Amino acid sequence: MFAPRVPEFDRSAGDFRFYHMLKMLARRHPVELVPTDAGTSAAHAYETALEELGIGINRTFRIRELRHRPPHVAMFEFYQPAEAYLDAVRFLQPGWPAIVDSVDLHYRREARMATYESGRTTPKALQERRARELRVYANTDLVLTVTEDDRQQLRRDLPGAEVAVVPTIHRPRAVLPALAERRRGSLLFVGWFVHPPNADAVLWFVREVLPQLRRVVPDVEVVIVGDSPPPEIRKLEESPGVRVTGYVPDTTPYLDAAWVSIAPLRYGAGMKGKVGEAMAAGLPVVTTSIGAEGVELKDGITALVADTPEAFADAVRRLCTDDALHQGISARARSRALRPAGRGRAPGGRREARYHAPAATDGTRRAGGVSRASGEAEACAAA
Repeated sequence: MFAPRVPEFDRSAGDFRFYHMLKMLARRHPVELVPTDAGTSAAHAYETALEELGIGINRTFRIRELRHRPPHVAMFEFYQPAEAYLDAVRFLQPGWPAIVDSVDLHYRREARMATYESGRTTPKALQERRARELRVYANTDLVLTVTEDDRQQLRRDLPGAEVAVVPTIHRPRAVLPALAERRRGSLLFVGWFVHPPNADAVLWFVREVLPQLRRVVPDVEVVIVGDSPPPEIRKLEESPGVRVTGYVPDTTPYLDAAWVSIAPLRYGAGMKGKVGEAMAAGLPVVTTSIGAEGVELKDGITALVADTPEAFADAVRRLCTDDALHQGISARARSRALRPAGRGRAPGGRREARYHAPAATDGTRRAGGVSRASGEAEACAAA
C-alpha cells in the first residue's frame, strides 16, 4: 500500500476512511504501508495503531525491492503516489493488479475551486492536472471513488474504466441528547482546515450569511471546530458570537450542545464526513448542493439544502425557530444514515455494494475526523 503518510485517523474523514480500509484488509491479508512523502512523520500513536493491526510500515522502501517480492496487489492512496511508483511496479511486477483509491476526484474539486478562488490556479494548470490524474487512472486495473457521483463523473471522463465505490461509513449514535439539552441558536462547523474547501466555506458563511441571519436570529453563535485553522479563520474570533477552537480531543460535547450543523461548502468533491457525522448525532444539517453530494439528502426531509446566502440564512432560521421541523429532520436523517442505499452492478458485471449517507460514530469523534474509539463502523468495500 503506497500512501503519502500514515493515516491520522482522528483529524480528517479521508484518513479515517483509509485507516478502516487498512484495518479491513489486514484481517485477511498481510499489509505493508509505504509512506511516499519524504520527510513526513506521524505521531507515535498513529503508527502504533497500525502496528497493533499487524500492518508493517516501511520507511526505507526502495523500488528495486519489488523484483523479489511474491505476488501482491499494489494499492495507491491518492493518484500522486501512483504517478510516482506505478510505472515501476508495472515494469518489475507486470502481473500485479494495481488499484488507485482516488479519495476524491482532485481535478473535479479544483475546477470547482477555480470558480471562487481563481487566483489559486490557472486554466492551463487545471488542464494539466486533470490530464495527469486521468492518465494514472487509465493505467490501473481498478479505481475507487468515495461517492457514486464521482464514479459517474470518472466513467464519463474515462469511458471503459473499472470504477467501484467505497464510501465512508460511520455508526449512528445510540443515545442522543434531548432537544432541551441543546443551545438554541448555536451553529457548529467541523472541518480539517488543511483541506481548502473548509476555510472557504467558513469565510463565506461568516461574511455573507451570518449578517443576514443575525437580523432574524440576533443571538446566534457560531462554533468552528477543526485542526489547523489558518490565520484568517482564527481572526474570525474578533467577530461577536464566533468561536474558533482549533483541534479538540473529542467533538461529542460540541455535537450534543449545538442546535444546527452547518456545511456551507461552495466547492469540493467526494463525500463530506461532517454531514454524515451530524446526521448520526441527531443534529440537523444545513448544507449546499456540493455538501449534499454523495449522501443522497432530500431538501426539507433529511436536511435543508441552500446555495445562496439568503436561502442559507433562511434555512438556519427555520431550524432555529421551528422545533417540529428540527425534530423531524433529526429523526429522518438518523434513520437515513442507518439504511444502506442498496446494491448496483459495477463495470464488467461485478456486483458492487454501495452504502451512502455516512453517519457519525457513537464513540469518540475528534475535530476534522473520527477517532479509532468510534471505529467499529468501517468503510465498506465492493463485494
